[in-house]
Amino acid sequence: MHHYRNPGGAAARVARSVWRALGRVAAPLATLLAMTACSALPLPGRIAQPTPPVPLDLPSATQAKLRDFDLAVKSLREQYIDSRAIDEAWLAEAAAFRRRILEGAADETFAPDLERLLEKLNDPAIVLRAPTPDMAASSAATTTFSGIGVLVALPERGKDRLVVLAVYAGSPAERGGVRPHDSILAVDGRRITYEERQTVIGRIRGPTGTTVTLTLRSPNQPEREVTLRRAPITPTSRTVVERVPGTNIGYLAPAPGDAESMHIELARGLRALASDKTPDGVILDLRIVREDSFPILPMLSLFANGALGARHTRSGQQKIEVRGKQIAGSQDLSLVILIGDQTQGPAVSFAAMLQDLGRAKLVGAHTSPQTAEVTVLSLPETELQLAIPSAEYRGIKGRALHRTGLAPDEDTGLAWETFSADDDPQMKRAIALLKR
Repeated sequence: MHHYRNPGGAAARVARSVWRALGRVAAPLATLLAMTACSALPLPGRIAQPTPPVPLDLPSATQAKLRDFDLAVKSLREQYIDSRAIDEAWLAEAAAFRRRILEGAADETFAPDLERLLEKLNDPAIVLRAPTPDMAASSAATTTFSGIGVLVALPERGKDRLVVLAVYAGSPAERGGVRPHDSILAVDGRRITYEERQTVIGRIRGPTGTTVTLTLRSPNQPEREVTLRRAPITPTSRTVVERVPGTNIGYLAPAPGDAESMHIELARGLRALASDKTPDGVILDLRIVREDSFPILPMLSLFANGALGARHTRSGQQKIEVRGKQIAGSQDLSLVILIGDQTQGPAVSFAAMLQDLGRAKLVGAHTSPQTAEVTVLSLPETELQLAIPSAEYRGIKGRALHRTGLAPDEDTGLAWETFSADDDPQMKRAIALLKR
């Protein structure tokens, strides 16, 4: 079992190595001033006061929690891209939490209480996790582990299931009839819940040779059970390059989990498509692309040229201009990009920037609201990991997409788990656009 979204982006090479060792923060901190019980709470934009020292007459465990809390709050204050969320109400909640630590709150309540405080920011991209072995194994695409061989999206609030994004060739899941677009509803008879999103992967993995029974639901089909025998899995996938049957339209689907070489593989795919005849247009399928390490600038250079927008952080913005690369006519080809509810991270900004330029038409469904680059903060005393949305690419129209997501030009209103690859309305609509 492999679940999606590894930290990346401009600030995350070091963070990715931490992720591989300690596990992904599920998902994508900014520095908010540490506060004493009686300190004034600074508002966003005000001059920050120095972080108060941790009293040395407190028990060592209390001192450790205070240091980690102060680091988390300070980081949110300085890095979190949505500064408006760090308002007086949230700061008051944070101050109250700090007082409870000073008063000797139990060690076991620190992580859940901090998670509840973070949830008040109402941003699913801010995630707190303790490192676990199954998280570490699921985060590195080259890691071999014992499981069933599927790439999944984790449960969301109000959606208690895993969504199958991809199935590895030759895996127990493929042999057992598990397919992309399926939903996993239960493991060994126990229903999946949003509350266990950090640990549910561990219920599907297990020793090689043991079995696991999944309750599945395929689109428009009744629930069914399959029993699979776990085996060693090395996550592997490839970029799909093909012509749509009966047309001169190219289709490119980047390999999930291989973001760093994505632009190279797509360039090869474009050359392969044009080796016989230049396509009339290209469909670029980003519906299961979710990684924060999406190579947005090299990808943009394949299809656009010049000033494209800016990269925004709390400290300011940096204008983005790329030198376009003409790869088998890529700068001039008619382009349709497929996006959907599982599209996440900088891939959303990539599609939006091309949409702003009028360079591509977007087809599919409204994307995830998690579009920003994520910085991973390690809280050294408690060994917790905290993900903070810290940067966002915006196109020439300046649209801020984090928290809102991106709407396509042609919206089918269909989530990934509601249709199958054999009957794909979004793909049909993209083909129709390019045939005009």
